[in-house]
Amino acid sequence: MFRADVGGFDVGDHFCWNALAAYNFETYVGTRITYTGMRGYRALSVNYEQGSGRTKYAYAVVRHGPVMGISVKL
Repeated sequence: MFRADVGGFDVGDHFCWNALAAYNFETYVGTRITYTGMRGYRALSVNYEQGSGRTKYAYAVVRHGPVMGISVKL
């Protein structure tokens, strides 16, 4: 699966984006329950700026790394 979004545009954040590429797989399928695993890689970027001069606050970061999870369906 691949998922991405873009936002901000001077409404709170100046600009931000998020991208996820992952592989989903069923780890256990029973008569009443199914466990599904997920492994992938995610990146998140935020660029925020407020104020000016000595009161200026700026935050610009890109975080990325592996992700994993599990879901249970009854």
